[in-house]
Amino acid sequence: MKSQFDLEGSRVRDVQGLEHLYLAVAIAILFATLTGMAVQKAGFRRQVDAHWKRGLIF
Repeated sequence: MKSQFDLEGSRVRDVQGLEHLYLAVAIAILFATLTGMAVQKAGFRRQVDAHWKRGLIF
């Protein structure tokens, strides 16, 4: 499976830049996960999940 991100064509030229990129992606994933969990716990999932009626997502 080919990645959608073109690392060779990016401006990242050293290991430190790549580490910063990975850190930024990890922080974004963590933020999205925590936000989703907070929405679920607060009971607002039906307001933000358009597919809840179809039963595709548990």
